[in-house]
Amino acid sequence: MGIIDNLNKFDANFFGLSFEEAHTLGLETRMLLEHSYEAIIDAGINPKQLRGKNTAVIIAASFSETQAKFLFEDFEMGGLNLIGCHKSTIANMISYHLDLKGPSYAIDTACSSSFYAMALGYHYIISGKCEDAIIGAAQLCLNATVNLQFARLGIFIETNFKNFVI
Repeated sequence: MGIIDNLNKFDANFFGLSFEEAHTLGLETRMLLEHSYEAIIDAGINPKQLRGKNTAVIIAASFSETQAKFLFEDFEMGGLNLIGCHKSTIANMISYHLDLKGPSYAIDTACSSSFYAMALGYHYIISGKCEDAIIGAAQLCLNATVNLQFARLGIFIETNFKNFVI
């Protein structure tokens, strides 16, 4: 677990998004959009070279606190909140903004989501379904209660919560 500073910062102009569009995207989507772009550059690839390419985008996304907030608290978003907080939007926004033509999926297999996303990306490349793949994972726990519930299910190692009090 870690702490992320400036979670609400997002360069909407860079991705050609309006203020309304940017503020109806889940935090996971914004972060992965930025980090995918940075990872492509860090790999020594110009993102413009990927335009129109058969590149898969597979994102592991299980639980989303942002989804609950957008759906049940922020009603004045004119319906964009339904699209912006949906898990499938995470992969599809990356595909859309990079103009990728390969498969675009959000994978939710609970604790094995990241593993399954990697396996699916590998399978797509080996089978020739796509040339390459962007594979990522998104999980933000913004409320301590969520972590406590996961711990009660035995998902976390107990030593992570020895000083955890609610």
